[in-house]
Amino acid sequence: WNLGRTVKERDPRTCTEAQHMPVVPSLVQVSMNRPFRILLMADIVEAIAQNTPFVVMPFVTRYVVLPPGSEARCGEDVMIADPDTLFGMFGVVYFLGNFAAMPLWRCVMSRFGKRRAFILRNVAVCVSTLVLIGPLLQEGAVVSCCVFAFFWGMGNGGG
Repeated sequence: WNLGRTVKERDPRTCTEAQHMPVVPSLVQVSMNRPFRILLMADIVEAIAQNTPFVVMPFVTRYVVLPPGSEARCGEDVMIADPDTLFGMFGVVYFLGNFAAMPLWRCVMSRFGKRRAFILRNVAVCVSTLVLIGPLLQEGAVVSCCVFAFFWGMGNGGG
């Protein structure tokens, strides 16, 4: 966001054809850059790992938290009977945690530095993901799943 505000684009009228490189040679040249390749692979692995729980969440809500024939209860009242509604609720709670944590991660970054904040963020994501596969996910455990989704969103808010 800050880059979009502070970095100015070149005026297209000042660019000449000699400055523009064709796409394929440009990609070849970039792929020869070893640090770029390492960062690209790290980013791909992180994106896969970070989004896997969100891909698995419909299965978890349909067959673990609310298996067929069950309903989530809070006392005598039925809270949610539809796994798709529960998945939508988890998504909203995840994004609320994500947005709520952004100022926190910004403070952590400015106080401890980008590298330490990045490591702490990855630890937070790992812990929240381990909680997903831990003992909190039981049949009808809607509240614990919402808590997980919030903290998982908080961890991902730093990325």
